[in-house]
This record gives sequence, C-alpha cells and structure tokens, in this order.
Amino acid sequence: MPGPALLGMACPSEKAGLLGCNPARGFPGRAVLSEDQPLFAGSLSFGEGRIKGEFMATDSVQFSRTLDIFSRSVVFQGVSKSELQDIAGQTSWEQVAKGEYVFKAGTPCTTFHLVLKGLIKTSVSSISGTKITYLLSGPGEPLNLIGPFTGKPRLLEAQAIQNSVVGSIPRQEFMAFVLDHTQVITNVINTLGLAIDSANNRVIDLLEKKVDQRLYKVLYTLYLKFGPRLNFTSKELADLGGTTVESTLRSMHTLRKLGLIQTRRGHIHILKPEELKRYEDDVLWV
Repeated sequence: MPGPALLGMACPSEKAGLLGCNPARGFPGRAVLSEDQPLFAGSLSFGEGRIKGEFMATDSVQFSRTLDIFSRSVVFQGVSKSELQDIAGQTSWEQVAKGEYVFKAGTPCTTFHLVLKGLIKTSVSSISGTKITYLLSGPGEPLNLIGPFTGKPRLLEAQAIQNSVVGSIPRQEFMAFVLDHTQVITNVINTLGLAIDSANNRVIDLLEKKVDQRLYKVLYTLYLKFGPRLNFTSKELADLGGTTVESTLRSMHTLRKLGLIQTRRGHIHILKPEELKRYEDDVLWV
C-alpha cells in the first residue's frame, strides 16, 4: 500500500509460501495460537481496553510460539530462529480490545509493531472523515514498515477490529537488528514494492470502476484471505472499497438477489466465490 499502502502481506500468488499456505484457499495460514493457548501468563480481560503485558521469556512453550510467528513473518524471512531469539526477547506484548487503536495518524513512530493474535486494520482518513482501509493484519503480519526506519509521523492509523494481541519492538532495537540482518531490508523493500503496486491499482479502480465492481473485489479478496464466512460490517466493507455505507448496502442487496451471498448483521457468507471471481478476478493487497 504509494503513500498509505505500505505494509503487510496477503497475496495468494506472490506470498503463498511465507506464512504457510492453506491449500483450500491458496492463502497464507493465520491460526498460530488457539483460544486455549493464551499468550499471557495469568488472565487479562479485553473489557479493560489496552493492557500491556510482560512477555514471559521463561515460559518455554510461550517463547517457542512467539519465535514461530516471527520466523513465519514476511519481515523475518531468511533469518534463523536462533538469530530471532534476541529480538523476540525484546518484544513487549499488548492486548488491544476491539475498537481500540494501536496508533493514530500523526503519532511519531517509536516502535515496530507485529500482530500476534486477532486482526488489526490500517487506514488513512481525510479531514472530512472519509476513510480507506489499506491493510488487514493477522498473526505474523506487520502494522508499520516505514515508520521504524524514519521515526516520523505518518497518515496511517491502526485499529483492532477483533480482540487482538500486538507485539512491539522499540525502534532502536529493531533498527539495530535490521542492520545486523540485512535480509530484513530486502524483505521490507519487496513487500513495499508489491504494496505500492496495489495502491496504484486502487487509484485506477476509484477512477474507473463502479462501486459494485469494487465491492466484488473486496469480497473476493476477503474470501481468499479468511474463507467463506466473514465477520465484517458494512462500514468496514465500505472503507475497504473506498465508498459509502449506503452504496455498499445497495451492492450487497444486489449480491443477495443474485444468490452470491447471505448476510446478517456483521456476518457474510460467500455462497458462490467463483461467481465473484467471474465479475472481478483481481484481488486487493490487504
């Protein structure tokens, strides 16, 4: 994702081998931790909003799971697990409740963020409130790739759309690790190149494609990434498609009449993904 679209990974073709591929969907696998394997020692309540947790490096199982996510992340491809142990040990984990922000636009970057659990959206907003979501980051995916290198504020904001856990590495420690492991720089540049191409395609879509076409692309992309049952609101779909909630609702009504989807509040069931692909076989970089 020029400009805002800078991060993350989610393309079924170029990136299928990076996080482990789900053959049924042709997309990177996401489920690293199960609900009965908490990341934190003890109990934390998402109802309390953002909670900073102390990483328990002495817990061998927990540490092993953390290393597994780091080693499967696109950012750290080519770096061995033994080399990743030091940076994993410097990572603090923060529990972020649904709706809470990891960072807001204009905030100076002091840390590198990686999602460990849940789902975080990264968006850019105008002064009038218009929003476009460029990235949906799940386990192993980064939230910011440029900020840690520059330390400067950016236009992006990152907000949890599920109860999530985010890892944070202080910028100084992250940059020291990067300079000692230059493969990370190559990984970042490769990711940014694909993301910029996707951002440029989005500009063309906004200029040339109708709302229905853009929504078909959004739904097909989400199907490839998350499967046929999706938990997204109309507002979240509108932000991904660069349109309004009203236009999204009209397009969803059309899709229901065509028998391509079923919906209920906050839930979408893709019934005929092959038909969505027929209408719009391109995918977004999210």
